[in-house]
Amino acid sequence: MRYRRHQHLRTSTDFLEIRASGKKWRCGFFYVNFLPRPGPEKAVRRIGVIASKRVGNAVERNRAKRLLREVFRLNQEILPESCDIVLVARANIRNAVLGDLEQNFRDAVHKLNPPNA
Repeated sequence: MRYRRHQHLRTSTDFLEIRASGKKWRCGFFYVNFLPRPGPEKAVRRIGVIASKRVGNAVERNRAKRLLREVFRLNQEILPESCDIVLVARANIRNAVLGDLEQNFRDAVHKLNPPNA
């Protein structure tokens, strides 16, 4: 699936709401903040990615964000139809490969949003 423009979280208000009200989970390489949205009128999965200076210089931060967006793009079908998710990169993401990140993401989604819930 593609990662479209309307799937980007843009405003600081959205980020703050998800981080304050959503479920939180710490994975090996990143933190997940997950907020399901009720109502079919906004049936879109949205993502925001944060990489602070603790991750490294600009090149390393941008690589971390690219990897996390790619993990979302490849695995967005396992998320509910209408939800917001913020991924916060941790410093150890510099040593990560895409396969490890994908596995962490899948594990986090199943813990935060069990299939039978």
